[in-house]
Amino acid sequence: MSGWRCWIQRRASELLDELCKRVDGRLVDMGSDLPISLVELGSPIEALEGALPSRWLDAARAFVAGDPRRAAQLYSAIGSRPDDAAAHLVAARQLLAAGQASTGRSELSAALEGLTP
Repeated sequence: MSGWRCWIQRRASELLDELCKRVDGRLVDMGSDLPISLVELGSPIEALEGALPSRWLDAARAFVAGDPRRAAQLYSAIGSRPDDAAAHLVAARQLLAAGQASTGRSELSAALEGLTP
């Protein structure tokens, strides 16, 4: 990884840590962006321990724990179609990379369905 990319990743991680500290004692409708960022930057779900319990936090925990399919179910129950679709897309990528083509295609179809008006 180049020096520039390392700097960007380090800075993104610092900003994410700062954001997570600011959710302490608050109810956060976090959507899928925050858990995706936590996963991409290798941050643990414990970074959100200060957030008040919610269905959003449950979905984030599922996502960061490596279960985007469960996160998609939770986002769907919340009624957040874009977050549901994002979680299905991550699940599709994981499954296709693991050689589970049929299930991966099903997840991809669910992602596309979630993006269709």
